[in-house]
Amino acid sequence: MPTIMFQGRFAESVVDGTKRNTIRKVRKKNPIKVGDVLSHRQWSGTRAYEPGSTQIVLRVETCTRVTPIRIQERRCKLGTIWIDGMWRELLAKKDGFDDWKSLVAWFTETHGLPFEGVFIEWSITE
Repeated sequence: MPTIMFQGRFAESVVDGTKRNTIRKVRKKNPIKVGDVLSHRQWSGTRAYEPGSTQIVLRVETCTRVTPIRIQERRCKLGTIWIDGMWRELLAKKDGFDDWKSLVAWFTETHGLPFEGVFIEWSITE
């Protein structure tokens, strides 16, 4: 069962089911694929290896789609479609950011641009 770790800022929306996707680097070993049961987690402490910090399971859901994604400062390519304007704002909000500008800032700081990875979606079971 693949594990996907989330920062605290995204945890509540994963738990309540409003966040149903994530953007990640492609895993070289055991890439996530449709049908995988995903264990969504976060660290209990402020840092992953902080003494006493453990992983908290937020949800366990089934992967429904994995789509290649490329994020550039002004554009985003999801699968074979370039997403611009309003659509990239919706993508940013769907992924838990306030807007496209904040998504780009986070990816620039965390991974650098352009970013190439996968857009992972999952079903919600109640």
